[in-house]
Amino acid sequence: MILGAAAARLPLPRVCRALAPVLAGKPPAEVPACVGAAHSQLQPYIAGQRDTLFTVVTVGAAGRGPRMDAKLAALAGEPDFAGRTMGDLVAAQGRATAETLIKNGYPVRTIHLARLDAASLGELLMHFMLETIVAAQLLGVDPFDQPAVEEGKVLAKKYLAGGS
Repeated sequence: MILGAAAARLPLPRVCRALAPVLAGKPPAEVPACVGAAHSQLQPYIAGQRDTLFTVVTVGAAGRGPRMDAKLAALAGEPDFAGRTMGDLVAAQGRATAETLIKNGYPVRTIHLARLDAASLGELLMHFMLETIVAAQLLGVDPFDQPAVEEGKVLAKKYLAGGS
């Protein structure tokens, strides 16, 4: 995770408005409002159909990262964040996300990684690849036949070659 002044400019799901100023070391008025916070992505699911299985992946983050200054936390309207680390926030949000989904009737599985490194990420990706293959086989789908992907490749090559 990138911290500091760059936090307010992240192109990824952004840190909420309350935290961006704390991380940037600036009063809230000086940092543009963040859009697309990860937790807001839950709302369409909660309000929609109950046809999704969620996997919440968390990492051992609690206690890690910079601590939030009490004055800046108060300025951001979150005095309870004072002295907490960014890792504390990440851990709490992961737990809260899973609990929210469960309380709203969704099947949820959680996977916790003690650390995030090349080995653990590779293991997780391999797990999901094998899981996809097994699930496809159980559903009678060929997991290695991707006609839409192949069509996209053919069209991309055509366009690059100057075709319309």
